[in-house]
This record gives sequence, C-alpha cells and structure tokens, in this order.
Amino acid sequence: MIVRAVSMLLAAAGALAAQPATVEGRVTNTVDGKPVREATVMLRGTVRSGTPPNVDSYVTETGSTGRFQVYLPPGKYQVMPSHSGFTAGLPEPLAGPTLLTLEPGQHAVLALQLVPDGVISGRVVDQDGDPLRNAGVEVLHYSYLYGRRQLSGVRSAVTNDRGEYRAYGLPPGSYYLRASAPPAGGIVMNNERPRRTQPARSFAATFYPDAREAAQTAPLELKPGAELTNVDIRLLREMVYSVRVKLPEPLDGSSRYPNITLLRRPPDSDPFGGYSQTMRNGAFEFDGVPPGSFVLTAALAGAVGKGPVQFARQFVEVTDHDVEVPALDFVSTIEVAGTVKVEGALSSPLQNMRVILLPREPGPDGGNAFVDADGAFVIHYALPEPCQLHVAPVPRGAYLKAVKLGDRVLPDLEVDLTGGARAITILLATDGGRIEGQVRNAEGQPAASVTITLVPDGAHRGRPDRLKTATTGDEGEYLFQEIAPGGYRLFAWQNAEAGAPLDAEFRKPFEKLSVAVTVEPSSRHTVPLNTITVKPASR
Repeated sequence: MIVRAVSMLLAAAGALAAQPATVEGRVTNTVDGKPVREATVMLRGTVRSGTPPNVDSYVTETGSTGRFQVYLPPGKYQVMPSHSGFTAGLPEPLAGPTLLTLEPGQHAVLALQLVPDGVISGRVVDQDGDPLRNAGVEVLHYSYLYGRRQLSGVRSAVTNDRGEYRAYGLPPGSYYLRASAPPAGGIVMNNERPRRTQPARSFAATFYPDAREAAQTAPLELKPGAELTNVDIRLLREMVYSVRVKLPEPLDGSSRYPNITLLRRPPDSDPFGGYSQTMRNGAFEFDGVPPGSFVLTAALAGAVGKGPVQFARQFVEVTDHDVEVPALDFVSTIEVAGTVKVEGALSSPLQNMRVILLPREPGPDGGNAFVDADGAFVIHYALPEPCQLHVAPVPRGAYLKAVKLGDRVLPDLEVDLTGGARAITILLATDGGRIEGQVRNAEGQPAASVTITLVPDGAHRGRPDRLKTATTGDEGEYLFQEIAPGGYRLFAWQNAEAGAPLDAEFRKPFEKLSVAVTVEPSSRHTVPLNTITVKPASR
C-alpha cells in the first residue's frame, strides 16, 4: 500500500510538472491605445537545455483585436513584441524585454506596448535655394562606442530630383541631420585628366539647418509616431584642395602598388568619403579635400594571401592650398614571437585564444595571431610602433594578470615595437575572485535587466581588460567571476544608455553612488547594490 501511494504521488507530481502554462495578452499602440494586429510576440527561453545547449523559443501573432494566446512549457522567458513601423518598449527610457517566470499550469496575462516609429522629411538645397539631386542625408544620434560618446548613424536617405528626402522608421529620440553632396568616388587612371585653373569649391557636409559641426546646432526632438516635415538643409560651400602623394617603386620589381587611404583626424571626426583618388604621372592624387587634419596610410602587400610587408603613415594638414607629399617613408613589418604562461590549471584550451595589437592611429591592425596549445604564438606582420595589446577570449576560469615586453612589465598593456621585435610574455592566472549579489530599486524591489559595471580602481584604473559588465536576472541577481585581484567600484544602472557606463566621464558624477570592493586572490564577496537612476538631463 505504501509503495502504491508513493507511486501515485510521483505520478501526480510528474503530471503536474508536465502541465503547460498559458500566456495571453494584448499588444497596443502607446500613442492612441489602439490594438496592433499581426504583431509578432516572441517568448525566448532564458535557460539553456540539451546537448549541445539550446534555447527554446516560441512565437505567436496577434489577431485583429491585438490579442494573442500561447501554450508553452514552464520556465523563464523574455517576452518581446515586434511589428514593422514600431519599437518595443517605452520611449524614454527604452524598456527592455518583459521577464516572465511560468509555473506548471499557470495562466499569465500580459499587457504589451509598441511605440510607433517617426518620420523626418524635407529638402536639401544649395545656397541659392536650388534643389540638389542624389544628396545623402544621415540621421544621427549620440551613442557610446568603446566607451566614447560620439555621433553614429541611425538611418539614411537620398534626395529625389526635387531635392526631397524622407527618413522613416525612427524610434523616438533626439536626432541630428547631416546632408552631403554625392561623392565623386572611384579610382580613375587617366594621365590626361585636366588640372584646375582656379581654386575649386565643393559642397561641405552640413548639419541641419546650415551648420558645419553638430555642436553649432541643436538636435531635433522626435516624439512617438510623429512626423517632422519641412526639415530643409542648406548645403554650405567650402574651398577644397588636392593631396598629391608620390608613388614608391613597385615592390620587388613587380607591378603591385600600395593601397593608400586618406583619413580625417581625430578618429571621431567625419570619416573618409568622397575624396576621388587618381593615379597620374607617378603619383596618387586625392581631390576635393576640405581644410583639416588628415592621416595618409599606405600598405605594400606581399605575396597573395600574406599580410602587408611594408607600411607607411604620414600626417597631413590641409589649409588653403594643394598639398604635395614627398615619397612616403615605408618601414618593414616585423615578426614578433611570444608565449602565454598560466599560473594554475585551465578548464579550456589555449588555442582558442587570440593576441591582437591595435595601433593608436588609423590604419590596418598592428598584427594578430592565434595561440598554440603549448602557449606559443607568432605575429608575422606586426607594425613597428606603439600598439595596445588585447587578448580575446581569455580562457574560462582565468584572467589576464600581466604582460611583459622583454623583461619589462607593461602596466597599461601598451606594446611599443618602435625599437624592433622583442618577445612578448602574457601571464594568465586562475586565482580570480568572485562578486555576487542582488540589486534593488528605489522601492526596495529586486531590479531585473539592470546593467552592472565593475570598474577597476587605483593603479589599474586604465586597464580595459578589467572593466566588466553584467545584467541582472529576473530576481535582481548578478555575478562576476575570474576577477583579477585589486580595487574596484560597482555601479548598478537603472536606465543608462547602452555603452555609456564604459565612459569614465559619464561615470564621474555617480562615483558617490557606487560601492567600493577590494578583491583578494580566490576571494568571494556578496555585495548588495541599489540602482542608480540616470535622468535624460544627465546624459
């Protein structure tokens, strides 16, 4: 009898666990509250299962009343509605996916919203008010890339024969518009090309309504579902010049010529584009170059499939006349050998690891190589100049402890090969610390989908490899592992713009709201955090 009762209880428990959960809801427009029909609703599992691990996801679609219903196994899911012409979440700040934990047999009811996209339209004209055909219009906003705040493109459009453009599918936000004339483009090989008899003028890239730089104008505020019309941009004219570079002798007597580019400085200025490149009378010539600071880079390639064997970089200032650059001073790339050493035992192989050298100035990467199983690597085409060393990925269970060039430890991971090749030693360690905890919001509730930033403090403040981010789970939990010993600060961002917490200037006003922690080798820490709410005015 006892065995039978136990069997019945186990069977009942199994039947309960097998019961699917039900999720139903409605998707509406945030502006007018009307239902959004034929919207896609994805429920993406957050727990991996199987071998190899997979994420189970389920998709359904709303009907004419904006309603949906789906049956699915118990578990944890991200709920993400979508529809063409809409953005998921709230306009300010944009909300992340809805997190949902479903028990066997549970019936969950959701109210989901989609924000309608906006439109910006207008004309591009010259200084006389005449329309410009095929002019490019970029819709830009400030965002953070690699921890730096800079303008980045969101949408682009091209004007028609009336100079009209229309940029659509824009989420709510603050935008800058920049228009530019069609680039001349192309490499023309024509020794008979006529030279100018007087200084040339060209259309400059112009921010709405008629400014040369974004700082000279104000952003356009686009509300959910709004259409901003008559946003006309008057292109400015500016004097342009040519930059002429004498060609070097072909490599090894062959017919190969260098790949030469002209880039603006600093890196976050307007990028290269529109400078037509001509080969004429033993020289490269860039036309239509406006005043400013530029860098010329040139690479002479070796055999097919090999990297650059010679490289040149020269800075150029364009002021009020054409520039003649003498023959570029090429240097040979070098071969750099190195070794990865490990303190402790690794749980994953070294050969998935890559060593990368990134130069300070624009141009090709400084060289890279994969690490062999025994820890050896050889960078065959390294640039003989200062470069930042990166390791990706660091094997699981380890952290980057130190890097040595010859016998010298590099505190900032900058490898200077100007004096020639020297051995690089990369030291990994496995005695990293661990920090975990829970994040709560202003109401004292667990805060899900919050970004946590772990920032190195003290002597290693500038080490990019020691700056880490994590996102809290649906109970506000977070975890950092393999942390190098040292001092750190923890920030819990409620609604910071993506990438902003990596910017030291952005973090500065919030330092007093962070939590300091010192990590010792193999130490474990539990650190509760409170959210830091970022208001739009703080961005």
